[in-house]
Formats: sequence, C-alpha cells, structure tokens
Amino acid sequence: MNTKLKVDKELAHIPDQLVRFREDQVKRIEYEYGYDRNTAAKVYEYQEFKSRQMMFNAAAGAFAAYKVGPFQKEAALVYPLFRKAWMRVPIGAVAFGGAYWMASLLQMKFFPKYFSYNYYRVNTGE
Repeated sequence: MNTKLKVDKELAHIPDQLVRFREDQVKRIEYEYGYDRNTAAKVYEYQEFKSRQMMFNAAAGAFAAYKVGPFQKEAALVYPLFRKAWMRVPIGAVAFGGAYWMASLLQMKFFPKYFSYNYYRVNTGE
C-alpha cells in the first residue's frame, strides 16, 4: 500500500484539525528525512519556533519602517537630499533592517535573560 495513502487513512481518524495538521507535518518530516517520530516532532517544533520568531522580527521591522515615513517627510523639507525619490526606499529599508535586527537581538539576548521561565537556559557551569 502507498505510504501516503496509509498516512492519510491514519490521520483521517483524528477529529481535531490542528492536531491532524501537526501530525501530518511530523509524518512528512519522518518520511522525507528518515527521522524517527521524536526527532521529527522536535524538528517540527523548531520550525514553528523559528517561523514565529521571524514573524515577530518582520512585524517589528514593518512597524519601524511605517513610523519612519513622517520623519522622512520632515527631513525632506529641510535637506534637499531627502527630496530625492530614490532616498525613500533606503531610509525605509534601513529602518526595517535595524528594527528586524534589534528584535532578533531582543529574542536571543534580552528575553532569555529576564524571562527565563519561557526559555531554556544553558547551564555553563558558572
């Protein structure tokens, strides 16, 4: 019997849609990379974590790029360089990139230090 068909039949008996989707993704990782069930589940959890982390960083970057717009309009009244059409993109891109980078630093440095009950703390023996 086809493994895809067999997996689909196994998953059809799960009533909750979110649990069914998670199990489907874990099964796909198992068959694609040849991992066992536990390793595939850990890989899926890591993929979820990284996607949420990327979405948080992108939201912070988009917010910063949105907030830079009025500052650029004010600067365009004073500095001729900011009146150039090509300057609109780099300023927004720098704001987005800087906020994206700062959000990733927050998640890697600040949050684990001050909110360690949500993060795994590596014991370095100190």
